[in-house]
Amino acid sequence: WFAGCAIVYNAYKFVSGSTLPLGICSSGSMEPTFSRGDIVLFADNRNIWPFQVGEIVVFEFPGREYFMPVIHRVVEIHAGGLDGSKYLTKGDFNNVNDRWGYAEALGGVKTYRQEPWYENAPMYIRERQIIGRLVAVIPKLGYPVVWMQENVPPEQAMQIASAAVTIFCMW
Repeated sequence: WFAGCAIVYNAYKFVSGSTLPLGICSSGSMEPTFSRGDIVLFADNRNIWPFQVGEIVVFEFPGREYFMPVIHRVVEIHAGGLDGSKYLTKGDFNNVNDRWGYAEALGGVKTYRQEPWYENAPMYIRERQIIGRLVAVIPKLGYPVVWMQENVPPEQAMQIASAAVTIFCMW
């Protein structure tokens, strides 16, 4: 069973062209489009279809010390420039577009912190930060992972995951 899942995952990763072909939604920022615990599938086909306003994308959160993908809707695109297009994103449930103050609250980039405009400055992302676009949503299937992230210490979570893999392999 586990080997079958690994084969399906790698096959989808190959077909989707995305380095991150699926994720688990861990916040409510995109409700009602999808909810915490939903599994979201992505594809990177930007060479065929450029990203559009209104499309849901997954991107690498700027300035993080560790990888943290974010799944939000594109609300504005500024094309061109020497560094490529810039994208402004927003969670469907959020009242405002993604802002640098929000980024800092989540451990993001802390440049220009002393400037008065900083807190409300829009947080544009570059196309190179985009991992893929939303293809499908599988409701609630990933909720056990969200629950473990919130309720189980990391070392115990690894032990539980290892035990689950062992059981599935033996089954």
